[in-house]
Amino acid sequence: MQIKTLSRKSPFLGLAPDHIHKIIYSPFGLNNGIFGFFFKNTVKLKKVPFVEQALYIMTKLKEAGQLKATQKGNLSKAFVIELYHQFYSNERYARLPNKEDDMPEVTGLKHILDTAGLIKKRANKFSLTKKGEKIIDGEKISELFDVLVGTLFNKWN
Repeated sequence: MQIKTLSRKSPFLGLAPDHIHKIIYSPFGLNNGIFGFFFKNTVKLKKVPFVEQALYIMTKLKEAGQLKATQKGNLSKAFVIELYHQFYSNERYARLPNKEDDMPEVTGLKHILDTAGLIKKRANKFSLTKKGEKIIDGEKISELFDVLVGTLFNKWN
């Protein structure tokens, strides 16, 4: 029985060795090779649930100017229920949340948006930062995806 081996310079899944090197040794982001190759289309990026939910939260913050936080520093119950109806109500075992702590997905996204510098909480009110406003105003979906993925994989752990 003979085992077929790849030569050192043969392509792997259509990728050259330098592409594989970039994928393995560079931080996650649009310039990584994986994401840059698959996510150049902003229409597809808008449909990624993580990006769609981040856009929704940031757009609501832009429209409202500020959202008052609870005493604990969480998003308000009304806003969490709005997010639930918008994104999570059709899931198999979904149940109506009573507070932000009932939806760990929303809590995680809030922390990632804060760590990325897209939203801020000052005087117990959430608002967009200048960086977040630039992304929403310019509809820079690929930049938002790059910031979110970079923060998720490289900063927030």
